[in-house]
Amino acid sequence: MRRSSFALSVLAVGVSLLQALPEPAAATDGRIEINQAKALAGGVTTGDAAGFPVSINTAGSFVLTSDLDVTVAGGAAPNTTAIEVTLGVTGASLDLNGFTIRGPAVCFLMPPCTATGSGVGVSGEVNVRNGAVRGMGSWGLQIGGSVDSVDAIGNGAGGISVSFGTVSRSRAVINGGDGFEVSNGTILNCIAAQNHENGVSISGNAENLFLGNNVGVEIFFNFGHLSNSVISGTAAVAEITCNQCSISNNFFRNCPGGNCFGVGSIVQTPAASNMCNSTYCP
Repeated sequence: MRRSSFALSVLAVGVSLLQALPEPAAATDGRIEINQAKALAGGVTTGDAAGFPVSINTAGSFVLTSDLDVTVAGGAAPNTTAIEVTLGVTGASLDLNGFTIRGPAVCFLMPPCTATGSGVGVSGEVNVRNGAVRGMGSWGLQIGGSVDSVDAIGNGAGGISVSFGTVSRSRAVINGGDGFEVSNGTILNCIAAQNHENGVSISGNAENLFLGNNVGVEIFFNFGHLSNSVISGTAAVAEITCNQCSISNNFFRNCPGGNCFGVGSIVQTPAASNMCNSTYCP
């Protein structure tokens, strides 16, 4: 276990069978609103029950108009998901609108996190932007889609997990697992620091990252390309490990024992374009 000095400044209303189904509440710009009161009442989309999770059962554009806090679910909170896009629904987007989705988990600089469980901030096929997910029992985001400008802080299982999408301009800090997990996608202009496992685990391409003081490998590649990034670690593990990857124009610093690269096939393209501490990487 390591110590770090690195710091980074980031539920009922029943509806009678005789009543009509509630109409979705549209924001003034046509987007469908989600907020704490509507989450507790239900009916955000047709078939959405009162309480968490809010079920998105149709394609469309959704926007938060308040913070969401799943801890009103009491003892079930670590296992409570905030927003869930129903399996098979495609074409949904969610603007967090600067608000935060909150759960009960607390993660410290050193593992483990407390109040962990299966609850996710947002799950399903959806694009998410512009806000924060903090303290969920499991992942902050676990989606098929893209993410832009989202902070994932102190979530029990990990920060942001994306398949077949792009993660951009986002931060993952002090999460209980990987900061970012990207499957068949791209990560750009992101920060991962002090997560309890890897900073980034990815199959795809990565560019303009800052990774620092994550407990596991700073970046683990299944395959892909890393460029124009700063990787700074203090753990007694290598800073990059690859199955098959290429790297260019990166700066690796504080490499343990002077060894920046771990196991795997790492190709420098072009050669002598990466710095390991104060010299070109071998």
